[in-house]
Amino acid sequence: MIDEFPPIAAARGWVTHRFGEDSAIAYLAACMWCSSAYIGAAVAYSAYLWGSSLWWQAVMLAPCASAAAGLISAWEPE
Repeated sequence: MIDEFPPIAAARGWVTHRFGEDSAIAYLAACMWCSSAYIGAAVAYSAYLWGSSLWWQAVMLAPCASAAAGLISAWEPE
């Protein structure tokens, strides 16, 4: 898997270097489905902590709108 986002690539590289390419932890670090679960957990926890804050709602609006637009475009015929 090729990562172009430096923070994610660095974290996955560290895990692979620390535990080896064939380890279960390295697999979980490279698994796209698993990564989405980790990101979802982080967003849910941050919503728990700061969900009522206006700044948090403003920051989260853009990615949520982007995801909604992506889902809608996937349903449209080409």
